[in-house]
Amino acid sequence: MLNTVVSALADTLRQAGIEAVCQYHPAPLDNRKGPLVCVGVKSSKLVTSGAGEYLGLRRSEDGSFTEAYGFRLELVLGLDIYSPYDGEPGGCLGCFGEISAALGRMPSGLKIRKLVCGVTAPDRVTEMFRCPCELHCMAYLICGAREETGEFTDFELKGTVINGNK
Repeated sequence: MLNTVVSALADTLRQAGIEAVCQYHPAPLDNRKGPLVCVGVKSSKLVTSGAGEYLGLRRSEDGSFTEAYGFRLELVLGLDIYSPYDGEPGGCLGCFGEISAALGRMPSGLKIRKLVCGVTAPDRVTEMFRCPCELHCMAYLICGAREETGEFTDFELKGTVINGNK
């Protein structure tokens, strides 16, 4: 469930021309020429709807409506920006500006509450500048279900394109 949100955010950043990876993804940080954003979950809280996880009606491509079930999550996503050490921390701050601009292209199922930029400092482990940032948001996840049994099978972030369906 959480991987869906992290992947959607990383994809959105990449589509905006920002190099982004999901946190804990092994990515080489040495010999970098530009910034890299590592996206991960810092905290999450499941918010129940009180109606058996019923989210309302969803329009299919053929115009028909089906009932949608899913979850709302309150999330704090970590966006750690790494920038090559060249004596100036400006690479992190420039990347933060690009991230801010890219958030307007987020899927409709991710509602941004606030974006917080941390303090940029040298990171001894990577020998790069690191700027820890946080994205506070609400995520709306819709459950996929088997038609025969109604069993929930997977989750998709509302507003993302999965197999040509929205």
